[in-house]
Amino acid sequence: PSSNLVEITPGVIQQIGVETTPVELTTVFRHIRTIGEVEVGEDELAVVNLRFSGWVERIQVDKTGDEVRAGQILFEIYSPELVSAQEEFLLAIRTQGADSALARSSRRKLELWNLSSRDIDRIADSGASTRTMPIRAPQSGFVLHKDLVEGARVAAGQDLYRIGNLQRIWVTAEVYEHDAPWVEVGQPAQLEMTHLAGQIVEGQVSYIYPTLNTASRTLTVRLEFDN
Repeated sequence: PSSNLVEITPGVIQQIGVETTPVELTTVFRHIRTIGEVEVGEDELAVVNLRFSGWVERIQVDKTGDEVRAGQILFEIYSPELVSAQEEFLLAIRTQGADSALARSSRRKLELWNLSSRDIDRIADSGASTRTMPIRAPQSGFVLHKDLVEGARVAAGQDLYRIGNLQRIWVTAEVYEHDAPWVEVGQPAQLEMTHLAGQIVEGQVSYIYPTLNTASRTLTVRLEFDN
């Protein structure tokens, strides 16, 4: 036998309290605690602006925090450009028919200005242009920002509303460098609010930012939770 081999009798093993167990493949895990900032997910935001200029005539959703439905009228606007485009559309229908190339082209112009199909159909069915046109919510959610008042002139491209769907929220958290290898996308995450101690919300890691903060030596992680 090898001189490096040590043999211990069963009696000695029992006296010194040695215990053995078969080797198993198992999961090694670590609980990581950190703080985060709650925010609206970027993929759940919609901005309302115009592709033409005009004057705000009547606001129907006038408060930050109001809940809106997709297609709901936010406000009505008077725009000489829009009235002129409606007249062109109606003239094409009267002279060449609703299925003519000119009528389709005129309708396409209104569609490119983000007018809804229902409002364009209403113009065609009535045979008359409207002085004001309703501007509708592009998605359901809550008004997070509003920047218009009745009578104000608004320019093309000006952001007037910001609407967020709050069914899911993001939490941006910082993880220290030595804990970063333990974090992966898809891992479960738990959220506890400071003002609701003991109430746990279940979510998951949805994104890990690719760069390390050189000043704090932390990695930014995005978590997602049902609201």
